[in-house]
Amino acid sequence: MTGIRSRRLAAFVHPVIVAAIIAAAGHAQTQSGQGSSSGWHHFGQDKPASAADRLAATEREMYELINRDRAANRAPTGQPLLPLRWNDQVAAAARAHSRDMVLHGYFGHVDPEGRSPGMRLKGAGIAWQAAGENIAIDTTVKSAEYAFMNEAGGEQNHRSNILSPKFTDVGVGIATGPGGQLYITQDFMRPAASLQGSFPR
Repeated sequence: MTGIRSRRLAAFVHPVIVAAIIAAAGHAQTQSGQGSSSGWHHFGQDKPASAADRLAATEREMYELINRDRAANRAPTGQPLLPLRWNDQVAAAARAHSRDMVLHGYFGHVDPEGRSPGMRLKGAGIAWQAAGENIAIDTTVKSAEYAFMNEAGGEQNHRSNILSPKFTDVGVGIATGPGGQLYITQDFMRPAASLQGSFPR
């Protein structure tokens, strides 16, 4: 007997295409101690990961899936797609949206206060010239990314956001819903023209 999985997806592309402070997310460090006595070795156990640590690792997993999909595809011009940079500021905005959807029980790009993805990014202090957003409710990031990428090519949808050459940065934010499902937000952006030279590729 197999369970029925409910999946919900939605994509948003802003008609104009945010600035960001780029920082590589730090990897959680584990601590293990080693000592010896009379030939016996004791290895300390790793500290159990917190729920926040597990969600952060899941966000980074989806980031890697996004760049894997970009590496396996080409731009409409036939040129290779560059990997997107992880952007902590954009990820924080994406995470806030996922948490807000869980907290207020909705699923959409426009929040109950009427703010679109572009407005939320600006509210987070991000100056952008191109922005897009994908959202999903799913059980794993792999199945959500699979659903995004298995849409028709050549249309404005989740797949086109992931493979768009106009975006340079991405942030992924995930929150856990009441039933344990993942509320996933992918926010894509290109910094405002005045800030493009500020961040190395």
